[in-house]
This record gives sequence, structure tokens and C-alpha cells, in this order.
Amino acid sequence: MLKASKLFPILIVLLFVVACATNDETQHIRSLEAKPSVSQEKAKQTEMILKRMNEVEEVQAVSLKDDVYVAVNVTGFDRLFLEKIRKEAYKRANDLNSDGEVYVSTDRKIFMQLTNLYEEIYDGKKSEEQLKKDLAKIKEDM
Repeated sequence: MLKASKLFPILIVLLFVVACATNDETQHIRSLEAKPSVSQEKAKQTEMILKRMNEVEEVQAVSLKDDVYVAVNVTGFDRLFLEKIRKEAYKRANDLNSDGEVYVSTDRKIFMQLTNLYEEIYDGKKSEEQLKKDLAKIKEDM
């Protein structure tokens, strides 16, 4: 009985820790399985190129026709060099997408807006016309 009374609190704490853990990968897997309402091939290619930059933690891109809207998330000491990082990201993205316009931002608000827009595209909640309006608003904020 004494062993059970010592084991019970440990079991409760372990259960609490496991239950409260978040798994962000589930959302990314779901979005990879779904078909976007508007093609995002250029956005995916741009993300892959920019993720190779050492200073960049995360990349979020959304494309509409030939235009690509990109936000890069930079943290820590690298935030002191945002302008340089933004220029390098623009150069790399523009080299890849020379047939359209490329818009790059290091602003966290833009990053969040593009992330939400990306999820809505993959959930089928955005038509091309709605996407065009939302991207025009984001372009103004950039």
C-alpha cells in the first residue's frame, strides 16, 4: 500500500505533462495532405530556398499567379541585421521567381497574417478573388 501511495503522485504528474504537451507537427501534416484552393507551388519552392539561410528560423510564403509574398521569422541576435537578411532573402526569392513580383518582410505581424492565410487556403476557405484582396492588404502593410 505504501508503494502505491508513492507511485500515484508520480503517475499524476507524468500524465499531466504528457497531456499538456503540444504537437505542432499535426497541423503541418494535415495541411500537406490537403489540396490548396489556389496553387502554392511557387510559395513552396521559395520557402525551401529561404529555409537554407542560417539566420532564418521560419519561412511562410503564399503565392498568387506569378507573385510570391514571403515573411521570414528571425530571432535572437540575428534580429539586429533584419535589413541585410531581408535583402538577401529578396535576392534569393527573386532569382527563383524572376517571372513575377516578390515581396519579402521580416515583420512578425506579416508572418502571422501569411500563416493564417496559408491555412485558410489549404482548408479551402479562400477563393482566388478573396486571396487577391487579402494579399493586397498584406502588400500595403509590407
